[in-house]
Amino acid sequence: MSSLVVIDIETAGVPWESMSEEEQAYLLKNCKTEEEIQAEKDKTGLYPLTGQVVSVALYNPDTGHGQVLVLESGNAETISSADSDGFTYHVHDEKSMISSFWTLVRSFDTVVTFNGRNFDIPFLLFRSMVHGLKPSRNLMPARFQLRDHLDLMEILTFFGSTRRFSLDFYCRRLGIPSPKTSVSGEQVPMLFAAGDLMSIARYNKQDVIATAQLFRMVQSVYL
Repeated sequence: MSSLVVIDIETAGVPWESMSEEEQAYLLKNCKTEEEIQAEKDKTGLYPLTGQVVSVALYNPDTGHGQVLVLESGNAETISSADSDGFTYHVHDEKSMISSFWTLVRSFDTVVTFNGRNFDIPFLLFRSMVHGLKPSRNLMPARFQLRDHLDLMEILTFFGSTRRFSLDFYCRRLGIPSPKTSVSGEQVPMLFAAGDLMSIARYNKQDVIATAQLFRMVQSVYL
């Protein structure tokens, strides 16, 4: 029987002031209003050149155990080491967090994501390059090869043939508890700036649990 792990990441932009004037000017060159400038700044966490990995959650639905790797923050509150639901939490700098991720996923046959081919894996690969880290396996195999990396977004849209919906929408329509009840991805940068690592970690945890439940539903009729 093959083993699988469900993964999800959360990201946030690097401090705007950490970029040079030339870099800032490049990003804002098409902005004409203050609203457009702020919107561009708010998007920096979506791209690995201007963002960073804030959290990585991994969950084994066969054992019910998982862990969340969280980026350390200078004003972070103390983070719990474990929850009663089988998750543990570990604080890292970004390089050691991504390095730990590559070590952990090496022992599983299949990595399951939601939209991982478009976001999570490319982001992790680019940030790995930034830190000089070598991935332990290929998580961007040929698109229709589902063993190494199974992206539920690909399956649910029949490889781009039908409309894409958010994880929250799929869960609500299919009777799966939504992971977006108290925190959403848009709030992660604010929570990180405030040092609220525990809220980020628990939100990330809920995402992988919901993704695992969605996977089981898909598996029962499709795989």
